[in-house]
Amino acid sequence: MKRDQIKTVIFDLGGVILNIDPPKTARILQSYDHSVSISFIYEELKKKQVFERFETGEISPKEFRDHVNAYFNTKLSDEQIDFAWNAMLLDYPTERLELIKSLRKEFKIYLLSNTNEIHVAAFEKIASSAHAGLQLVDLFDKVYYSNEIGMRKPNAEIFQYVLNQNNLQAESTLFLDDYPHNTKAANELGINTVTIQDTNIIEVFENLK
Repeated sequence: MKRDQIKTVIFDLGGVILNIDPPKTARILQSYDHSVSISFIYEELKKKQVFERFETGEISPKEFRDHVNAYFNTKLSDEQIDFAWNAMLLDYPTERLELIKSLRKEFKIYLLSNTNEIHVAAFEKIASSAHAGLQLVDLFDKVYYSNEIGMRKPNAEIFQYVLNQNNLQAESTLFLDDYPHNTKAANELGINTVTIQDTNIIEVFENLK
């Protein structure tokens, strides 16, 4: 993959631009009730597709909180659940934001994130508070949040949707995500991909010749 072959870059958010720590959410949930196995709750919520339904906007924040309380058999407040749920969202390293700004001079830049209504409010607040009123929408040509468009990665339809909406060619598009099953799905559509795990987005573009 050569730099001059790429016309468009699609970024994931968490784990790519925004630092995240999912175990931090689990630790806070555990602190609410030490008798509860967090792994059990996560597995049960997955079985009921609660995360998937929340990330496609099928259930509301209230319904999501109700599910959490049901599995804890508790009456945690909205504030407690939101605090724990948002604890995994950390910070935006300045150098990553500056990279994206510089890339806009060379490429079309999009954001594609599996997310939910509670997280959107939180990570937008983090950006604004830490970076002088920064609005994520201003960094990209367009922003796509799964809960707003009713689709989520790794389903092929969400990648095809972004391509079609913007008249993009898969072979000249680069997609960066921290989950291999997401990059694999995009790659099967002919999109160039990089999985961000042992590298970071700055190194990706330094090595893109």
